[in-house]
Amino acid sequence: MQSAFVKQNLKSGVLTTGTSSSRGGEIVGSLMVAPIGILAGIALPSFVKARNTAQQNACINNLRQIDSAKEQAALAQRWTDDQVVDVKIVNQYIKGNTTPTCPRAAGILTAR
Repeated sequence: MQSAFVKQNLKSGVLTTGTSSSRGGEIVGSLMVAPIGILAGIALPSFVKARNTAQQNACINNLRQIDSAKEQAALAQRWTDDQVVDVKIVNQYIKGNTTPTCPRAAGILTAR
């Protein structure tokens, strides 16, 4: 595609004239794509922040679940404050019989 454009500053505004081997379809198409790119540039950081917040909330809820299971196991087994926690027994009080892990997110370490 070949094109040539001339811009002139007039008192009434800017005058743009030009010629092109195309019928203007490419120019119109590019003008339609530009707003979509701008909106995507605005929206992507919001999606990343929402994902990180969701992962952080999931991690906090997993830690609450572990703490609740530990308390239930301590009551059922009559553990004293100085006893070592047995993970296998605590996992019996968690759905799936496994210790939940935190999803990886910025600033959050995987709990194991």
